[in-house]
Amino acid sequence: MCGILASVMPCIPPGAGDFTRRLALLRHRGPDGSGVVAVALPWGHVTIGQARLAIVDRRPIPVPFRFPAIGVSLAYNGEVYNWRALRDELDDGIPWETECDAEVVARAWRAWGPSMLDRLNGMWGLVLVDERAGEVFIARDRAGEKPVYWSLVCGALHVASEAKALPGPHAEVACPEMEALEFDCTERTPLAGVHVLPPGTYLRLRSLGDALAPDPVTWWTLPSDETDEYPVGIEGE
Repeated sequence: MCGILASVMPCIPPGAGDFTRRLALLRHRGPDGSGVVAVALPWGHVTIGQARLAIVDRRPIPVPFRFPAIGVSLAYNGEVYNWRALRDELDDGIPWETECDAEVVARAWRAWGPSMLDRLNGMWGLVLVDERAGEVFIARDRAGEKPVYWSLVCGALHVASEAKALPGPHAEVACPEMEALEFDCTERTPLAGVHVLPPGTYLRLRSLGDALAPDPVTWWTLPSDETDEYPVGIEGE
């Protein structure tokens, strides 16, 4: 697993100390390197951070991932199992910088936009900054195997792999799901102002207004028995 962190705000923050401190709270999720990338967009300022656990490409790679050739920066937690097949499909002559599925995700975004999610077989939580289009894309895998928490604090959107890395403090509130299941399995959490990005959803931020009024878009839902066709028996029985 890795730890990801992001802040989307209207202007450049006065210092990086608070962000670095919060990223340090996620180092147990990624002991193989950590870092911070700041990106200025026409409508705001984005800071992303990552603590990396090296799985696919074991070499030391600076994180968050930054790919200037395609104008994408990426904080990424997860694994795409079909990344080699997608890499072959995406080979457009631009040299590959890594042997990592994160670069495949970045190039898939450049090729297909949000519809890339349908092609990814795996689990992930990600914050992608498209410097060419001036937008931020935040997504979670189908089943929600990788966590993505978010909160709005002081006119900025904050995202993290764990709630404790979000700016706080946050007062405790009732959360029936946590009390019954010991797991915040819906958008609610036991912390006031802290939300979970639901499984199979994404946020696409193309303005400060988008960032300050997050509206998750559902890109995948569990198929129902009513719409799926199942074999009812073996032919000849």
